Amino acid sequence: MIVNAIRIIASFSVATCVAITIYCCANGIRSIDDFRNYRVMRSVSSPVVEALADGLLAVGSTRQQLLEIDTPSWTEDYGRCKIHGFTPERDYDRQTVVTVDDRVVSAHVGSCTWQWSFFDEMPEDVAESVGSVRGLRYAIELVPEHAGILQPILDAELKSLGVQSAASAQESEP
Repeated sequence: MIVNAIRIIASFSVATCVAITIYCCANGIRSIDDFRNYRVMRSVSSPVVEALADGLLAVGSTRQQLLEIDTPSWTEDYGRCKIHGFTPERDYDRQTVVTVDDRVVSAHVGSCTWQWSFFDEMPEDVAESVGSVRGLRYAIELVPEHAGILQPILDAELKSLGVQSAASAQESEP
C-alpha cells in the first residue's frame, strides 16, 4: 500500500514537472527572472499587451490589425519601418510594436524594473538603417556645423528606408 502511494506521488510529481516545463518553454520562460517578468507582463492591463500575450497579435499581423486594437501614443516613421509606442501618459512602462512594410515584426514591453520581448523578427538591414538614422539625426542636432558632411549619409539611409529626405523634397519642388 505504501509502495503504491509512493508510485502515485512520484507519477504526479513527474507529470507536474513535465507540465511546468512545457508551459515555460511555450511561453519563452527560461529562468526565474523570466518567470517573474512574465507574471508582471501578464498583469499589465493594456489592449496591445493582452493581444500580444494571447497570440491575437503576432509576427506578420498587419499594421491595420494593430491599430484596430489600440491607438499608439506616439509613432516614429522611418518609411518602411514604423515604431509605435503605446506607453500610457505619466507611466514608467513602455510598450513598443515595430512594423516593417505594414507587418508586425517586433514587440517589447517593460519598465525600469522588468522587460518582456514577445518576438523580434526585425530585418537586420532595416534595424541598421533605423539605428543609423537615429544616430545621424542626433549627431547633426548635437554638432550642427558637421551637418554638411553628415546630411548626405543621412539622406542615403533615409532613401534605403523609402523616405524622401527634406533636401531632396526641396530640390524637386519648382
